[in-house]
Amino acid sequence: MLMLVTGFFGIVIAVNLVLAYFASSTWTGLLAKNGYVASQDYNHVLEAAARQRQTGWHSNLALVAGGLEFVLQDASSRPLDGFAVTASIGRRTNEGEDRDLELTGAGGGRYVYDGAIAPGAWRAEVVARDGGQLRYRRIFDFTVTRGG
Repeated sequence: MLMLVTGFFGIVIAVNLVLAYFASSTWTGLLAKNGYVASQDYNHVLEAAARQRQTGWHSNLALVAGGLEFVLQDASSRPLDGFAVTASIGRRTNEGEDRDLELTGAGGGRYVYDGAIAPGAWRAEVVARDGGQLRYRRIFDFTVTRGG
């Protein structure tokens, strides 16, 4: 009976240790390092989003051979050039592959990143700045089906 009880609790403890390891070694689920500080800036984020909507600007992010292409246009579908565009890409459930990409202006409102992106589901926060000031921000979800 002693061996049966010891074996039972040994298995329970071992399973708990394995679950605790995987829980602490994978994605934390946190989107902000400090939720209180992020909440203090939330009204500014809403104001910036309202200003962006008023411009009527629109954009698209597409996978192209060898990387990404971001297209930015004004309300009349004229290309918008001359911005410093970056994309912060990452997986929704794993912070290990997060990275920031610099997109290069290619004319005609197009900004490109030439580089491989691993297969799978990604989220990209694309930001266009003019003289360091945020002018446009949009979040895209995309999936790479083959080696990108």
